[in-house]
Amino acid sequence: MNIKLLKKLGLALICVITLASCQTNQTPVKEETKKEETAVPVGQEGRIEFILMNGDEEVSRKELDFKTGEKLGAVMEENMEVVKDDSGFITAIDGISQNPEENKWWTYTANGEMVNVGAYDYDIKPGDRIVFTLSVYEAE
Repeated sequence: MNIKLLKKLGLALICVITLASCQTNQTPVKEETKKEETAVPVGQEGRIEFILMNGDEEVSRKELDFKTGEKLGAVMEENMEVVKDDSGFITAIDGISQNPEENKWWTYTANGEMVNVGAYDYDIKPGDRIVFTLSVYEAE
């Protein structure tokens, strides 16, 4: 064999060994699976934080106990004075009423997110932070 060819093959072999040694022998990391929310068995006890606001003023803050499977509206009725209209919308909480003439309506958030279902349809979960706010609705 030609000496130049042997030198080139030797150099190529050294390059391959060098490149191979630069790679790590780590096993591929599996993509972390998203932690799925596990269902809490019906009837298990839980607790939520409930805050009542009249505009920017905090009226009350309570820890409410419940059993899983209960809806927010039912738990509210067990722990405070709640008035609702014929269609099930809450119109007053602990003596504070919404006022259509002043365009004041109840809205609520769960864990900082606006909720788009009524309180009697909302499935509460242990640790939820519910904030009911009576505020002026301003049409855009």
